[in-house]
Amino acid sequence: MQPLFAVISMPLDPIIFRLGGLAIHWYGLFIALGILANVPLARRECARKGISEDLVFNLAVWCVIFGVIGGRLYYVIQADQPGGFMYYVDHPGQILATWEGGMAFYGMVFAVFLTVLGYCHWSKHGQALFWPLLDMVAVFLPLGQVFGRLGNVVNGDIVGYPSDLPWAIAYPNPNSLAPDHVTAFQPASLYELLFALALFGSLWFLRTRIKIPGMLFALYALLYGLGQFGIFYLRDNPITILDLKQAQLTSLGVMIATLPLMAYLLRRYERLQAAPQPAADAPQTNTAAATNDEQPEVAAAEASTVKAEPAAQPDSSATRKRPRRSPAHPSSENPVA
Repeated sequence: MQPLFAVISMPLDPIIFRLGGLAIHWYGLFIALGILANVPLARRECARKGISEDLVFNLAVWCVIFGVIGGRLYYVIQADQPGGFMYYVDHPGQILATWEGGMAFYGMVFAVFLTVLGYCHWSKHGQALFWPLLDMVAVFLPLGQVFGRLGNVVNGDIVGYPSDLPWAIAYPNPNSLAPDHVTAFQPASLYELLFALALFGSLWFLRTRIKIPGMLFALYALLYGLGQFGIFYLRDNPITILDLKQAQLTSLGVMIATLPLMAYLLRRYERLQAAPQPAADAPQTNTAAATNDEQPEVAAAEASTVKAEPAAQPDSSATRKRPRRSPAHPSSENPVA
């Protein structure tokens, strides 16, 4: 399609430079920057929630590893290139070729969810941290996706339909991953980048206002599914069933599953709030581990305990009154010389 207006040109090579046989890609650089950008946010959230930084960063390592594996495998399973999944069956060496493009973000989300679930199940912390950790994940994922989509903008592996819009992008570099190097396409990766940035800002604002554990993650899943469902109408991907694309079907399933999850989390929170609270004079064994919502109650209980203590009684011997002398015997005090 010959554009009617000037369009954006992306002349960059997906490879920044080579060190011998090692190629440094823009996509990998942006993924690394996305991970680093989440580090200070993770520390801040750990301090706010009272969760150990060591625990979160140890878990983050596994989330990154399994997230990349899950994102790649999910892309391979639902591959929309010629041959589909059977192409990778015939060429198994291409399964790990992430540098050639091909990561499904939904696969990363599912893998991270299962990683947190397994970590909490097999660790000594149990289920107590499961929902708070997922709420942290809900903030980190969209910010990481912002950086990842920057890599896709350079690669040209996520594009929309051919377009002559002024913000359409052409990829003249012969090494780009775009379908061709002449046509300009709707910048689907840029749309997803902007949506992920807006989603991150919204969840960052709501993280201190939503008090129900796990609800922030459920809201993220719902909003992300809604965004993917809409954006994929602009992406140049094959139609599967119901005139929808594979990612739209996945988004629809996620949104439907999120609604009962929200209802469960709400009932769970109401049940915990209605549970009888410990008496004010009960000993507090781990005040430091209380959450921000519980700390004022702990302080109030301690204050009431202090007020209830009776004042110390003075020594009776120090305040014993002298016996009054009888006025009928003045001579005892003023003897006559």
